[in-house]
Amino acid sequence: IHIVGGSQSLDKILPLKLDWYVFGYGEKAILELLTNLKEGTNSKIKYYTFPGGKKVINAQKDYKAYGPGMRDLSVSYEDRDFIGSQELLDLEFSRGCIFRCAFCTYPILGVREDHSRDPEDLKKELTENYEKWGVKHYLLADETVNDYHSKLQKYADVIKTLPFQPQFGGYCRADLIAGRKKSWDTYLDLGFMSHFYGVESLHHPAAKSIGKGMEVGRLKDGLLEFKEYGFKNNKDGFYAGYISLIAGLPYETAETLDEGNEWLKKHWQDGFCAIGTLSLNMPIYQG
Repeated sequence: IHIVGGSQSLDKILPLKLDWYVFGYGEKAILELLTNLKEGTNSKIKYYTFPGGKKVINAQKDYKAYGPGMRDLSVSYEDRDFIGSQELLDLEFSRGCIFRCAFCTYPILGVREDHSRDPEDLKKELTENYEKWGVKHYLLADETVNDYHSKLQKYADVIKTLPFQPQFGGYCRADLIAGRKKSWDTYLDLGFMSHFYGVESLHHPAAKSIGKGMEVGRLKDGLLEFKEYGFKNNKDGFYAGYISLIAGLPYETAETLDEGNEWLKKHWQDGFCAIGTLSLNMPIYQG
């Protein structure tokens, strides 16, 4: 029996006791691994050995499953998966991120070509999950859901053709919320009104040092305006905003953290917020 684990970042799974460690977009790597294990042709598997004899497969390098050629990102569930209508299923619009935040451990960054899925492929998956299981709620696994307005509009147009309204949640760039108001109606049409914001710091020098350069006052005002817009204009009155912060960034102090906390207590009591400490992984974890 072979014990296999996977994650987007290798450091998340290295502490586990496994026979095979797969990191990256893994469906092609997993298929190759399982096929060769079944046939006893392990020598054909591309992997390297981590200290301690851990066999690591770098799916990003050796079994690439991203890029302009990946237009089909669908998952088709079977009866044996026991999917219920209350499920919150994972879904992808695209793979890779157009940004390069200084602390990010995701390996596919700075993407410039179109890396989004075919709209008909999305419609097929949403329709199948609704007709078979009654599912309407999804967690978007995109590194950045709102990177391009054209991508949001493309999929909002798909949603308008469905006989039901899906609801989506996922990671959003807060500066794009504040700075690109033309997308606001598109969020409503899409049903994408549950947002996770990697704000990282409410102190401008700290945020700027890691690649989040929007002036903090403008960012705060934009988030508050969008929150009011969401509660007012979403037909079911639903909007959820989750702000994530990092303690320990350059130029951040205990005093600036306290100032940010006071703003959150005053303006974000009806939302969510969490703060974690900065941690740096060993570079060897990423190969």
